[in-house]
Amino acid sequence: MNKYKKSAFQGIIVLNEKYFPSTWNFTAKVGATSFTMNVIDCLYKNNKYAGLILYKRDESLTYPVLEEKYIKNHIVITMKFNFNIETFLIKNVLEAAISRIMLISSPFSLPIVYYQTDTLLKYHPQHVPCCVTHHGPFVEDFINHYSASESYIAFESKEKACHLGRQQKEGLLALNRKENVFVLQHSELQKNFIMKKGIDEKNIFKIVPPIVLPNVKEITLMDKIFKFISVKKNEMLIISTVARIDYFKNLEFLITSLVKSLDSGIPLKVLIAGDPKDKGERRVALINSLPEHLKQHFLIIQTLPQNELYSLFKLVRNKATFLCTSRYETLGITPLEAAMMGVYTITPNSSLVEASMYFSDEDKFNYTPSQLESILRRIYKEKRYVRHLQADYLKKIFSNENFVESLLSSFQLIEQRFTTKQELIN
Repeated sequence: MNKYKKSAFQGIIVLNEKYFPSTWNFTAKVGATSFTMNVIDCLYKNNKYAGLILYKRDESLTYPVLEEKYIKNHIVITMKFNFNIETFLIKNVLEAAISRIMLISSPFSLPIVYYQTDTLLKYHPQHVPCCVTHHGPFVEDFINHYSASESYIAFESKEKACHLGRQQKEGLLALNRKENVFVLQHSELQKNFIMKKGIDEKNIFKIVPPIVLPNVKEITLMDKIFKFISVKKNEMLIISTVARIDYFKNLEFLITSLVKSLDSGIPLKVLIAGDPKDKGERRVALINSLPEHLKQHFLIIQTLPQNELYSLFKLVRNKATFLCTSRYETLGITPLEAAMMGVYTITPNSSLVEASMYFSDEDKFNYTPSQLESILRRIYKEKRYVRHLQADYLKKIFSNENFVESLLSSFQLIEQRFTTKQELIN
């Protein structure tokens, strides 16, 4: 990436402290964390990383506090605050954190601050360019396509849905008001919504999602999974893995459809993974929804850490079908990873599931159990999971090289755009 060495920018990352991983082998609590760690990795390897700001809410404070430490010889500043503290105080402390990082790391460079979410955008200083990526669904957009009552289920309560909706509106307001804020967007679904809310397309830069396939040298997997995925010749293995079992993932539809398929005579074995080990209520609910005579066809377990997930994909490639049934996905990394590792993947035929745009029509289904059953029967009959072209096609689109190129070129364009604006002002 020699062409970026002449650029004067240095990246500062702002991340919610509770999502900062303790190790690199982790299951991200939110997809935004994995994305942000890839941003850090890219900037670090290309000598464009200045430091990290972790923000943490502390309701006991009357004044924001900064704490400084070093990780791998790079400065990390934790900013403790709460939203009851006066706005100008939070602005001053955030600006001080940015200045401190630049003073230590690269005092003569232009800082470009990357925010994991838009939570702190309204506090961002006017004289420093910044950018943000929208990962999770916008409450308003979800309501537009479904309903307010369904949003209360999807976001776990009316209070949470309304609170998040207000926060998102504040973030969009800051985007519209500030001329130094840009958007790095990996989702057409998100882009279309924020443009409807008045965000100038010229300030939105497309990022290729960082889907980087590991070289799995050692298989790490629980014994019960090993045993379960050993299918007979006449059986077909179905896999569906999610970080969280929630309304977005639509696993109730998956269960209903697969039960119908089994009752119609399709010999399936179904592995479902989701939710942390210590939060098994929703897994139990799924198990209890199964007819007693079909329970032996299902294994429903906790969500898998990345090394185990990739081990699973390696073991079942060209032998299983990955089934995504989501109602709404601003991307859908896991089905794309599965397909790229050679696991035949099918998705809903829906513009609200971003990943589906990368699959052919014959690899999609409508949200009816009978149609999904029909597609599964065809897959079983034709053994489509053995030979397919999904991996070859997707690897041309998603790669670490494409992600790095799109990220660094976007930062460079932000630098140029901001510098030009400043020159016109002066």
